[in-house]
Amino acid sequence: MIIIAFLAIVAIGVAAYAAYAFMRGSTRHADIRIGKQEFRVDVADTDILRAKGLMGRTNLGEHEGMIFFFDHPSAYGFWMQGMKIPIDIIWINGDRVAGVTEHLSPDNSFIPKVYYPPEPVNRVLEVRAGTVAAKSIQKDEPVVIRLE
Repeated sequence: MIIIAFLAIVAIGVAAYAAYAFMRGSTRHADIRIGKQEFRVDVADTDILRAKGLMGRTNLGEHEGMIFFFDHPSAYGFWMQGMKIPIDIIWINGDRVAGVTEHLSPDNSFIPKVYYPPEPVNRVLEVRAGTVAAKSIQKDEPVVIRLE
């Protein structure tokens, strides 16, 4: 009986911490250079942080965003459900831009549209809508990421 109570307490603690981490968001940051453009972004490198993403954010500065890290290249899908702001997505594989998807609008439909990279990627950068065009970011540009 004591073991069951102990396991229940541990499970509640783990669930509470997961909820807290989800609500808090990322505390890690990275500096990213794409060509000559520089960004200071939040890092999403866990399942909880990747699931939350930029959901609930009401604005992004000109050089802000979020970088999503994955263990291996794949065709990861992204949607705009729960988003409050439009974004551009920069798909990254290794140290180069694999492609871009521009002007994604918030989508709170029952079945939101899912966006995929043009090739397998291991990193995805979300930035303010219009950034890709304004900064002339293109496929095959070099990418340098410096984590804190």
